[in-house]
Amino acid sequence: MQSTWPATQHNETFAEVVARREAEFSAFLKPLPAALPGHEQTRALAGYILWSCLAPPRGIVVRPVMLMSKHGMPRVWSWDHCFNAVALAGSHPDMAWHQFQAFVEHQDADGCYPDSCTPVRSEWEYCSRPSTAGPCADDRVRGSWHGPSERGLRAAGPLDALVAECARSGWRWAP
Repeated sequence: MQSTWPATQHNETFAEVVARREAEFSAFLKPLPAALPGHEQTRALAGYILWSCLAPPRGIVVRPVMLMSKHGMPRVWSWDHCFNAVALAGSHPDMAWHQFQAFVEHQDADGCYPDSCTPVRSEWEYCSRPSTAGPCADDRVRGSWHGPSERGLRAAGPLDALVAECARSGWRWAP
């Protein structure tokens, strides 16, 4: 568990850090859908919100994830992680896949996901039905589906594969 800021040796100047971060953000922004004419700044701001909420693996969260907010909601939520995956699916399919799989490592013996995860614990207090649980609409079916297959997600196009997988299992998609 990390309780303090670890001491680090900084070998980059401030200007070098700014340049590196700008390059990282530009690389993240590039594959996002194009904006309508006149709305390029809105696209950049929306992309920044997505990018700024990405968090690397840490503690028991073993995949890179998108938090709802690094300020007010610094955790991965069982409901929201699916919508984050949809937001990333067309432009960042690998990151989208990690969003779906982030909770698989934390399922209980009955296949239920925790309500949320932080680097130090999973919380089960208010377990809402995860959005990936469409196939488990019948609560007697547990643990038999862990989201779309990785091969299917990458082959058919992330969002198309997700919608197809959910439709096959009885979940209805309403875009």
